[in-house]
Amino acid sequence: MNNAQATYLDALRGFAAQLVLIGHIFSMVLFPGETTGLGDLGVIIFFILSGFLITYTSLLKKSRTDYPFSGYLSDRFFRIFVPYLPAVILIVLLDSYVFRFTEAKEYFEHFNLKNLIATLTMAQQHPVGLVMDNLLGLSEFKLTTFGSGRPLWTVASEWWLYLVFGFLLFYKPLFERPFTFIAIFSVALIPPLFNSVAGTGQGLSLVWFMMSGLGYLYFKTDKAAENKLLDFLKVGGKEKTAFMLLLAILLLLMPIRFFWVSYVEPGFVFERPIFYDFNFYLLAMIFVALLFLALGGSQMKARNKKVAFLADYSYSLY
Repeated sequence: MNNAQATYLDALRGFAAQLVLIGHIFSMVLFPGETTGLGDLGVIIFFILSGFLITYTSLLKKSRTDYPFSGYLSDRFFRIFVPYLPAVILIVLLDSYVFRFTEAKEYFEHFNLKNLIATLTMAQQHPVGLVMDNLLGLSEFKLTTFGSGRPLWTVASEWWLYLVFGFLLFYKPLFERPFTFIAIFSVALIPPLFNSVAGTGQGLSLVWFMMSGLGYLYFKTDKAAENKLLDFLKVGGKEKTAFMLLLAILLLLMPIRFFWVSYVEPGFVFERPIFYDFNFYLLAMIFVALLFLALGGSQMKARNKKVAFLADYSYSLY
C-alpha cells in the first residue's frame, strides 16, 4: 500500500467519523427522533474500510514479524476499549443526571443494570436475545445498548468480527486445544453470522467479510489486480476515459438506489432515509475498491499527516 492509498483510506475514515458524529448530534440532540441518515452512511464506510484494513494489516504484520494471537488481540482490544469504556462511563453519568433532574425520559427504558452489563461485555443486540424476544415473546432476554448510547451497537458488531477473524488468522496455533478452540470460536461466530443476514444494519457483517476477502486476495496475490488495472490504464486515453466513466456510473447509481429505497418503494411516503441496503453496499464497495487500486500508480512522496491525524482523531471522537 503506497502513501496515496493510505491517505485515501485515512480521508474516508475521517469523513465517515464526521458523518456519524453529525448524524447523531442531529438525531439525538438537535432533533430527537429525526434522522438525516448521515450516521448510517458513515457506519457503512467504516465497515467497508475495516474489513479490508484489519485483514491486510494483520496479514502484513504476521508475515514480517512474530505476530502472535495475543499481540493481535491486544491491538484490537485497546483500539476498541480505550475510547469505548470512557464513553460508556460518560453516558452513565449524563443519563443519570438527565433522568433524575429533568423531564426527559427518552431511552429511559434502556437505562438499567442488565443493559449496562450487556454494553460493557459487547452483548447488546445479541442474536440469542433478539430471537427469544421476537419469536418466543421473552422480552426479558433481549439485551440493548445502555441508555442513550444507541450508536454503540456498531462497536459491538466490530468487536465480534475482530474475534472471529483473529481465530481464523491464528487457527493453527490455537487448534492445539481443539475442543476449547471450537467452543469459543462457535460462541464468537454467532453475532457476525446472524448480523450477516439479519439484525440491525441489514447485512453489514457480510460487507465486512467480503472486504476482508478482498484484503486477503490483495495481500496473497501480491497486488495482482492492482497491477492489471494499472497496466490497463497505461494503454491509452480511451482506457482511462472508460475507467472514469465506470466510477461516474457507480457514483450516479448510489444516490439513485438511495432515492429508490427511501422514497419510491414506500410510495413517496417519507419515513426515514435508507442507507442500510445491500445493493447500496455493493456499489459503495466496488467504488472504494476500484479507486484504491487506481491510486496504486501514484507517486505521492509521503502520507498526508493532517489527514492521518484527522482519521485517528475522528475515530476516538466517533
